[in-house]
Amino acid sequence: MSNVRALILAAALAPLAACATQGSKPAESPAPAAVKAPEPAPAPAAKAPEPAPAPKAPEAPVAAAVPPAPPAPPAPPAPPAPPPPAKAKKRAGALGIPTPATLKDEVGFEAKQLKSAREILASYKAKVDEAAAKVKAADKDGKKAANKEAAPLKAEVLAKLRELCSDDAQKAKFDQATAPQKKKAATP
Repeated sequence: MSNVRALILAAALAPLAACATQGSKPAESPAPAAVKAPEPAPAPAAKAPEPAPAPKAPEAPVAAAVPPAPPAPPAPPAPPAPPPPAKAKKRAGALGIPTPATLKDEVGFEAKQLKSAREILASYKAKVDEAAAKVKAADKDGKKAANKEAAPLKAEVLAKLRELCSDDAQKAKFDQATAPQKKKAATP
């Protein structure tokens, strides 16, 4: 059993040993040689001064064998794309009457109140859908008249839903949730 383990270990280490051989290691650049300062030459006796030598261009340093740069690490994976936004619950039904989801989330209706609200909305569904269809089908001039016809029906449904509110705070939230949305000014 130990022979099998030794054989497996030797087989696993063989590729690693081949990678670590001297020939595969990058060549290290030799340490720079120390440069001695030139010794001052003895001054010549009574000779005519020589013209100053022209300055020489600096010698290019001998390029040492530079090991090749290690390969760049792989780029980090791109962040995952954000999930598509969840489809928002419909906040207002036909004629702008709030849905049960709106009543639950924004007004804070409890289960018993939601059950009553669903019953009210179901009893008026046919009338509200008919009025909404008239408003939608009306042309530009008739839309205002169709909205005036639908207003009492909308007010009646909203009043019945508001009666379900348990306290003044919930009524205030209901009024805020059912208030008409202000239109944004058109930008030129």
